[in-house]
Amino acid sequence: MVRCTVKEAVAVLLSKLSDQLGQRYRILHQQEQWKILQERKSDKDLLINCDWSENWKTKYADEIQPVHFGGSHQQISLHTGIAQSSKFQETFSSFSEVTRHDPSAIFAHLRKVLTQYVNETTEKLHFMTDGPTSQYRNRSMFQFVAQYFPAFFPSIRSIKWNFSEAGHGKAIPDGVGGTMK
Repeated sequence: MVRCTVKEAVAVLLSKLSDQLGQRYRILHQQEQWKILQERKSDKDLLINCDWSENWKTKYADEIQPVHFGGSHQQISLHTGIAQSSKFQETFSSFSEVTRHDPSAIFAHLRKVLTQYVNETTEKLHFMTDGPTSQYRNRSMFQFVAQYFPAFFPSIRSIKWNFSEAGHGKAIPDGVGGTMK
């Protein structure tokens, strides 16, 4: 049992509520801005909302005993998302036996996706991802974007990367990952 005064209880509640309201505001604001961007996209814009799906554990036709104890399953990494322009909207998924989720792996997956969707009229790329520093939000990723995107996609003039609040803003990529699994 915890004993405190009403004033102390209200102070704790308000401090916790303040944190939650700040996060809720950021989530709603990000969703609203992404929706506006989707509504206002032109022929020159390509919007990509992507995320890593939880690594998928494969199954074998014939399993040996150690597999039943969980340590011997091979895993496949899924990078899923949706690509949108004024002319199309398509979901995508790329997969690999390499289960790294670092910037070089992200670029390897995105390069295949962008090769399919970027054309000579595409000038602006807009990304929406979550923001783990081990994946999308770090200097190595920005170096890849600055150094390699222009080399592979010369029509691109502007790249904007939007990071969603933790655990939010990736409903479609998560749905694609669940469907693929």
